[in-house]
Amino acid sequence: MPRPHRQPGYLHHKPSNQAYVRLGGHCRYLGEYGSPDSHRRYAALMADHLSGEPIEPSSGRDAIRPLTVAELAERHLEHELARSKRGLVDRQTYHAARYVVQALIADHASMPLARFGPRALKAIQRRLVATPCKVSAGRHAGDAEPPTLSRAEVNRRVNGIRRLFRWGVSEELVPEPVLASLEAVSGLRVGEA
Repeated sequence: MPRPHRQPGYLHHKPSNQAYVRLGGHCRYLGEYGSPDSHRRYAALMADHLSGEPIEPSSGRDAIRPLTVAELAERHLEHELARSKRGLVDRQTYHAARYVVQALIADHASMPLARFGPRALKAIQRRLVATPCKVSAGRHAGDAEPPTLSRAEVNRRVNGIRRLFRWGVSEELVPEPVLASLEAVSGLRVGEA
């Protein structure tokens, strides 16, 4: 007996707090999980999907849609989690990768990998400089305005983004010139954060 057709679900990518749907073997990120905008995008995609019309027109016989930044980030997190479960790296390495992914896809989730360049990385760097620390205990616990991320932490996350793209190049997911352009962005110096 044939199984009834199931509609792809509205899913939650917890490390980035993004909603996504898996269609045709690809993840399509919809925006912040639970937001009205992400639900509208999901409904529009499902209407196209259930009508049988192609969601993205292909140009040519073997056209492959380029990966987005969010899809690369998801694959990298799966890779780091697998390494952590096998005991190849400390569990903290996986958690650090999650922070890196959050910083990366907050504004650039749907950007194609080939378009992600130094300007996008500098924008992330500027946003991280203004990001307040998550303080639950210690001397800043009662502060109305907690301190922002330290220069070392901002540089650590930006270097983590470069490491993610370096992994993508090694897996033949990212074109090499993209990584070369990201290497040109310098880290923050003393007094810049």
